[in-house]
Amino acid sequence: MHTQLEQKSSFVAIQLTPATYISLQDLAQRTQRSIEAEITDAISAWVAQDKQVAGLNDAETLAQLRTLSDLVLWKVARRKMSSKLRIELERLHHKAQREGLTEREKKRAAALSEHAEMVMLTRARALRVLCERGHDVSELGNSQ
Repeated sequence: MHTQLEQKSSFVAIQLTPATYISLQDLAQRTQRSIEAEITDAISAWVAQDKQVAGLNDAETLAQLRTLSDLVLWKVARRKMSSKLRIELERLHHKAQREGLTEREKKRAAALSEHAEMVMLTRARALRVLCERGHDVSELGNSQ
């Protein structure tokens, strides 16, 4: 069934700014390819890189930030700890204040805290790289 998906194409209509379209026309002329081929290759490369990043743990992502495309860096910069994990961590913090935690709960809380810190660090470093590349990241300045 996987091979059937590879053989079929899907149609997607997108609106491009005139400047973007002209740039694509120029690129297609230089490479002697169609605009459609250029867009398809660009999207395929972005999806492949996004899949690669999704499979990395945060420490690996940190090590590779400077090699990522701007699109993927924006995705990393918008990452957040999952709601489920954040709620679990909050519950453990409240329980620790009320009655204390078992050893198992202490280990889980420590692991969740470490994960939250790594997410924040990864986001901050992705933002720094985007800034260094000349992007305005102010839209993410107050996000959590």
